Amino acid sequence: MRVRKRAPAPQPLPIIPVVAPRSSSGSSASFDPYLALTTQLREHSQQMSAEMAAHFQRLEQRVDNDLNHICDSIRYMQACVHDIYNMHTWSAPLPSGRSQPLLSAGPPFATWAPPVVPEAPTSPEDPDFQEG
Repeated sequence: MRVRKRAPAPQPLPIIPVVAPRSSSGSSASFDPYLALTTQLREHSQQMSAEMAAHFQRLEQRVDNDLNHICDSIRYMQACVHDIYNMHTWSAPLPSGRSQPLLSAGPPFATWAPPVVPEAPTSPEDPDFQEG
């Protein structure tokens, strides 16, 4: 019997210290820790929202590219099947509500080009950087 090792526990998020602003009079009576913490949390939330939006946009571009390639491949296969039926004296398949006639000029799309792969992140400042 093998003993499985547990994955390490997730590290807790660091505590963001609230620094009281220094006033020229030396009085800290006007300092509101709730307001300072709320401001820091709002800034952090806005930063995280921007990073997530950029990440989802990159994912959406990748999915769109993959779906376009799949659709182009299906159209190409339809053209190949059409050509096979034209070369031989086979009867055409029965028409259905889902079938569409193919163009006689060939596939209406350009050849597939692989997506541009971004360079691997090299620094912790990069939003996609992950230490392995």
